Parts: sequence; structure tokens; C-alpha cells
Amino acid sequence: MIETTPLRHVGRPRRRADAPERLTGRTRFTQDLALADALHVHFVRSPYAAARIVSVDKQAALAIPGVVAVLTVHDLPLVDAESAVLAREIVMAFDRVVHVGQPVVAVLAETEAAAQDGVDAVEVEYEPSPVVIDPVAAQTSDVAVAKKREPSAEELAMHGAATQTVADQDDSARPNIASRTRFERGDVDAGFKAADIVIERQYHTSWISQAYMETQSCTAAIDPLGNLTVYASTQALFHTRGLVARVLGLSDHQVTVNAMPVGGGFGGKFGFLEPTVAALAVAVGRPVRAVYSRQEEFSSADPAPESRIRVKIGAKRDGTLVALESELLFDSGAKAGSPVGIAAILLGSMYRFEHLRLNGTDVLTHKASTGAYRAPGAPQAAFALASTIDDLARELKIDVLALRL
Repeated sequence: MIETTPLRHVGRPRRRADAPERLTGRTRFTQDLALADALHVHFVRSPYAAARIVSVDKQAALAIPGVVAVLTVHDLPLVDAESAVLAREIVMAFDRVVHVGQPVVAVLAETEAAAQDGVDAVEVEYEPSPVVIDPVAAQTSDVAVAKKREPSAEELAMHGAATQTVADQDDSARPNIASRTRFERGDVDAGFKAADIVIERQYHTSWISQAYMETQSCTAAIDPLGNLTVYASTQALFHTRGLVARVLGLSDHQVTVNAMPVGGGFGGKFGFLEPTVAALAVAVGRPVRAVYSRQEEFSSADPAPESRIRVKIGAKRDGTLVALESELLFDSGAKAGSPVGIAAILLGSMYRFEHLRLNGTDVLTHKASTGAYRAPGAPQAAFALASTIDDLARELKIDVLALRL
């Protein structure tokens, strides 16, 4: 009989260090903060997926008791407002809206009710333009969703989703192709010819909201020296601080970010509302508080992206895997930066294939931009690959576990 040393943790109940505070309601989340003199902000949101902003009439809203300010992005103290909007560092629109629910005007008021009354009173005139919402059609459409820009390598790297892009295809006439990724080795065509069986499947995953219990929220205030303090529901303290400082033209030491206990994030809280709320606070010289509703989360936050994945596998009768080919299309919404690269890496690294060819495409559409969710790109790729391996096992009449082993 083999004697084993008793384990300290496995099989033994352990109390979480933060459990008493959370269970008794003593934990303070961002939405629990109520700074003295703080203004509440509600946004006038676009009913169009694509339109030019013709005019904004603020007068009726400003006449409502309790409304303190009605601001567009042009009223904010930003270093480069257009670039910040294009990069979605600021969530408000510049001169065009690119998805339904995009904030166009911020109404700041003494109470939430007054802020909502102000939102209802603002008159915005739009000139609707053609819309591209299907990612497949967007690849060849000449309707440009937004100006092309490189996705943030810093943010992608934090999610483990930064990969090398390729530019050997002429996409100059395809304005919505944001980036391409390719991995290749061996002779794929020869591999499929040598295979005893070849199966091909296509998969489609939908957009997925992170659905955290605490919606996107932030409070920002200015101290007597003009420095910013930001209370944020964020998973990325230093990234958020750098983001706020950069868009406002401040040094990092002028911005303090208090990363509050996060009521769920799952990858979706990496510096989303903070620069916008901080800019509003600087503009009015008072603390500003913003809290998204659940409907605002679903329509205009940063969900996991939709994907279309084609997987083709060639194998021998004994189950030896020979060749893999895949085309991955990820819908990035109105800002480039989907995790299609990490999805391609996962597809090609789980099994031994002598020959493989993986092509990933990041495409823009008139939808809210995407974010991370529980290993960005991996659930989509794992679903497609595992499903195809299951079908291959059935075709070969081999047990699915035996084939994997």
C-alpha cells in the first residue's frame, strides 16, 4: 500500500477571503459610489446603424430643470477627438454614427430623471446612409463602415490575441477587410490527395454578450490640483489609466484609476467607458457618473464577435490526421481588432497535422465593436474543430476519444 501525504487544499473546504464582505453586502462596487455633487450622464443614442449627423438642437434640453450640460464629442477636451472616436477610445460619435445605439449627445444632470428628460428633449437630425451588417457581404461591399486603422496591439496582447497579420492580398478595393492572418505548412493539396477520407463542415457562431451582473459603469472626478480620479469597473487598471491620460493629453501621474471590485467582467471590461466619462468630468468641472442599462449593454457595449468558420480535414483509415484547411471570418463590428488570429492558432495547434493552411479575416460591419469573452476567439475555434473531429470519427467508425488520443 502506497502512503500519501495528506493534501492541504484538495478535498478540504476553504473560506474565500472576500466572502464575508460580499455575502453581507459590505463590498462597494462602482455602481455603489455616490460622490457628492456628482452629475448623472445619459446618452442620446443613434436609431440608425449608419448615418451622418446633420445637426443637434440642445436648447429644449438645456431648459429642463436639473440639466447642467448637453455635450457632443466636439465639446470635450480631447487631444484628437476624431482619432479617439475612430479607435473607440471615446464611445461617442464624431460626425457619423456607425451602429445602432452609439452615443451622439451626453446629457448631464443633477438627477437620473432629469438626465433622461434631457435626452428625450434633444433633437438630432440624421442623414441615413447604406448599411452593411452581414459579414460575408461586407467583404466585397464598397460601402465603407469606417476608416481603416490598425487594432490596438496592446489590448489584443492583454487578451493573448495579438498575432502577425499578412498583407499579400490587394484589399484596397475592399474597405471593410480590416486585417488578414495566415498560417501554413507542408503541401495541403498533396495532403488531401493522399488522404483516404476528407470531410468539410461549416459553422456559424453568433454574437455573445458577456452578461455580467454589474453593467458598464464609471465615475470620474477632478481634485483641486486638476488631477483626475477615476473609479472604474475594470479588469485592466494600468491600460485604463494610460488610455484616459492619452486621449486627454495628460501624464500618467495626473490620472489615478481606482479599480473597484468588478461585478463580473469575463474580458469585457478593458477600458470602455472611462475615457468618455473622464472627458465629461473635465469638460464640466464636476464629478460625473455613468451607468449602462441592460438594454444599453446588449445594443452598444463590446460583445464577443460573430464568426463563420469552414473546416476541412483529411485523414487515413486508421485515424491518422493528414491535412487541415480552414477559412475563418470574424465580424469585428465598427472597429478592427477581432481575435481571429488566436482562433486560427488554436485550430492549428490542437492536433498533429503534417499539412495545414489557415486563413483568417477580420471584417468590419455596422454593429457595435467587439470585445473579449473567456479566451477571445478560442470558444469559436474549439467548437468548430471539435465538432469536425467528432464527425470524422463517426465517418471512420472510430471512437471519438480513441481518435483524439
